[in-house]
Amino acid sequence: MRKLSGMGLFVVLLLVASFACAEPVKLVYWHYFTDRDAVLKKIAADFEKETGIQVDVVNYGPPEAYDRKLSAAARAQSLPDLITITLNITNYAAYVRGGHFLDFTPYMDKDWKALIPENYLRGFTFTKEDADTYMIKKPGLYGLPVDANCMAIFYNTKLWAKAGLKDPPKTWAEFIADGRKLRAAGIEPFVANFYGQQWENHTFWMNYAFAYLGTKGYSDLTFGRVKFTDPRVVKSFKVFADMRDAKMFMNGITGGINGEDIFPQGKVGMFWFGSWEIGVWRQTTPNFQDYDVFYPPKPADAANACLLPGGPGAAITVNARSQNLEAAVKFAKYLTSKGPQMLYAETSQNVPVNKVALKEMKMGPKLARYVPWMDQLYYGHYQNPPMWGEILSKINVEIQSIILGQKTPEQSCKFLDEEYARVKARYTE
Repeated sequence: MRKLSGMGLFVVLLLVASFACAEPVKLVYWHYFTDRDAVLKKIAADFEKETGIQVDVVNYGPPEAYDRKLSAAARAQSLPDLITITLNITNYAAYVRGGHFLDFTPYMDKDWKALIPENYLRGFTFTKEDADTYMIKKPGLYGLPVDANCMAIFYNTKLWAKAGLKDPPKTWAEFIADGRKLRAAGIEPFVANFYGQQWENHTFWMNYAFAYLGTKGYSDLTFGRVKFTDPRVVKSFKVFADMRDAKMFMNGITGGINGEDIFPQGKVGMFWFGSWEIGVWRQTTPNFQDYDVFYPPKPADAANACLLPGGPGAAITVNARSQNLEAAVKFAKYLTSKGPQMLYAETSQNVPVNKVALKEMKMGPKLARYVPWMDQLYYGHYQNPPMWGEILSKINVEIQSIILGQKTPEQSCKFLDEEYARVKARYTE
């Protein structure tokens, strides 16, 4: 065997020393989940044990503060390696357009892709048509869903029994009748944050817009091919008049009542909100168990089923300018793998996106109700074009006017046609 010269031995020892002293790869991951910080840190610790790659998980919640932090970091080009994103298509597109988010397409092999439902991936994919619409240079997959969610109507089982009710309503007529019985028993029937969180407002309406119009009809409404004064659209707004006339709305519902606080206190019979709240209540009010959930019932004269808002919820992306791209992608893949998905879902009580984890995890009976509903979703820019934000804001105001008895559904729809024409003229001039 050839012996090393003094200089050769010195070079070898220098290389060994440099490897021994090399800094381990350290990633930084920002998120806004105040209820999931601990489990994300546990997943990061497990990942480090397996790979030697450190992940510093930093919580910048609540969402409003996080959005400001993310926006400032993007402007300064100082985003972390890994970033939690939400499916707000306008904001999401702006970050992609600015070159901040990595396209996962070259990294996602067939096996990885097969573990996540295709429609969840489509929620974070820009097709060529999407890319043209949002002025994005390259179509691609710019985010990975971490969990799934779905909205429905919670009901308080103890108050339900007090009003002499048994099963949740399956028809619109039963829903209205149950609301009247709750009111007669001295119980506030229904709450949603129809003022402070206006997305709760128009998402509840959209259930019934889809029920009366179907997916194509709703798409035509968005594009202006169907008018708001179409009788079917008027009926979708009439649901609020029906509920108002039955005295179903909690007093002050248009004044900024927070249902997340009111409902677990046992002050109202029904609450329109999302599946993620199960995990929130588990942490904030663990003793609150007197509730269940039901699918919004459709009116008898609606031709289609109600479709729920939901689909991919939280998602992760990689900073396209990260100095540790490969390691960051590796963590994103790990976060969507079976073991971490089961831990995340069981701890946070959110529906996992990993198909194997969904089959094998221990899911509570309330959360399990949402699983078959995941096929009845409308949310996602890939399925239906988003309504202009200005029109959604007007829809929210008109719904409040109907609830307060200030306008009829017909009057509100006539006004929305006028507003749509005004906004369209500005966008197309």
